[in-house]
Amino acid sequence: MKFRYAGSLLLSLLLVSCSAFTERDVNTRAILDYESNQIIYPLDEYYFSLREEDVMLEAYSVLRVSCLREKGYPDLKQQPIPQRMYNTYGAWSPDYAKKYGYGQNKSQESSDWDKSYSVIPSSVAAECRKEHRADFDRLDSTSHDNEDGRFVAKLRSEAYNNAQKTPEWRQAREKWWACLSDKGLTPNKQDGKWGTQELDNLRSRTTNQDGSQADMSQEDKTEEIRIATIAAECNVSTGMAQTLADVEASYQMPLIRKNQVKLNEIKERKGKSLEFARTIIATKQ
Repeated sequence: MKFRYAGSLLLSLLLVSCSAFTERDVNTRAILDYESNQIIYPLDEYYFSLREEDVMLEAYSVLRVSCLREKGYPDLKQQPIPQRMYNTYGAWSPDYAKKYGYGQNKSQESSDWDKSYSVIPSSVAAECRKEHRADFDRLDSTSHDNEDGRFVAKLRSEAYNNAQKTPEWRQAREKWWACLSDKGLTPNKQDGKWGTQELDNLRSRTTNQDGSQADMSQEDKTEEIRIATIAAECNVSTGMAQTLADVEASYQMPLIRKNQVKLNEIKERKGKSLEFARTIIATKQ
């Protein structure tokens, strides 16, 4: 019995030791870019940001519309790129929250484009896809399902999982929860959740039968903006987003150093894809 106990104790100590020595670089920081509503991490150098994805989407649209115009649809306009929200750790930019809540309703411009594109015969659209398949495939390189995307996503996930086990992570969230409660909201305290019961109630009223989110009425949008603004202001006053982003970044940097050669290759491919997209935008408009 004593031998088995000693063995169990040794195994426990080894597990604790392995956990304790998960590498961190506490001098690494993330950047909260309030102007663009993006959080910038070290690994983002090797991953398509939302703004970079928008460049690829714009190039995709430009190429497709250029082809369709040549096939007899000269009045077709470019597909508008919506303002997308980067709600990591919930709403954290008060300015964005006051404008958009947790995201924009679909614009009239987007709705008009959908209608104009819907009249194009599927056979014509298929011709364009066939003629420009190689180019479209290159512009699909932002997909996080490809090999590069999966590799970087794996590193991001590892850093995130390590970060959320730290005392700093829990303490920062508890401060935010307390602030939300003081402001009359009910925080969702589940791991990986950054909303409130009030937000969940609102979204349940504005969900389509297929599970997609419908555009909100003006009254519901006003309520969403109110909830998001409180959440963002609490985020700023408690420093939660900056704290959590810094903890994640501190775990990302050692992973980057371990995988630097492969990440450099991914970065080079990403750069070439963006250069290709910008060339299309500049020459095919």
